[in-house]
Amino acid sequence: MSIRKGMLVITSLAVLLMASGCGDENDPHMGLADTTVSLSDGGAFERQHVIIPQLDGDAPSPAKDASSPAKDASSKPPSPPPPPPPSSPAGYWLLWKRMDGGKVTFTVTDADMVKKVGSTGWPGCPNGIICTRYGIWKLALGAASKKLHYMRNVKTSSDYQQVGTYTFKNKLVTYQRKETFSCAHPSPTSAAPKTLYFRYKFAGKNVLWTTSFSTNVPLAAPTKWAIYRRISKQSYYSKYMIRICQAKLGMTCNPGCFSNSLVD
Repeated sequence: MSIRKGMLVITSLAVLLMASGCGDENDPHMGLADTTVSLSDGGAFERQHVIIPQLDGDAPSPAKDASSPAKDASSKPPSPPPPPPPSSPAGYWLLWKRMDGGKVTFTVTDADMVKKVGSTGWPGCPNGIICTRYGIWKLALGAASKKLHYMRNVKTSSDYQQVGTYTFKNKLVTYQRKETFSCAHPSPTSAAPKTLYFRYKFAGKNVLWTTSFSTNVPLAAPTKWAIYRRISKQSYYSKYMIRICQAKLGMTCNPGCFSNSLVD
């Protein structure tokens, strides 16, 4: 009788445990709730399974990791300031705007530089001539070579180019011009070498402001600026380059009319 009573007590206890979820033979945690929480390791977060004892009717409690105390957001170091603009004017540049006294006086866009032929294209363009709306102005300065190339295409696409070398200091370029030439209008002579100057400054790393070439050092606070935007070397020699050798009999075009390495 006592044995059966003991068996009855054990059986009742098993039923009670199974009813409460603590004795489920299919539960590997034996009634311990499997709760997923986020643990901080000081900035990065990962999902971990933490076994928390749970009785029937109790709500899960979040796990705490004493080894990883929460960090105050105000203790994060401030973001570093943006890098300063480059000091060297080296690069390939395309005229975008002109300013005088703080006001924009001229703007030329990609749409203005689309090549069109004759009077059915840009207004005022002669028949049979390649034109753009205003012309194209470009400036290239080699970083390592310290070579400089400047080129202007007028509205009717005739080119006027010059090359030389340069140095720079305190936002002032000293330009030793070696020669000028034109592919559309070749000449057996070129301009004599000359020392020229221009000031420059940046508006971000991709916008360059310059003064005009001058035989005298420009004023320290100029009011007139040409504003260039940075372009790629490939665009400089293809999309924005118009140079057609039109040498007359007995003449040859300057080698610069065929080079894609004018400042290399």
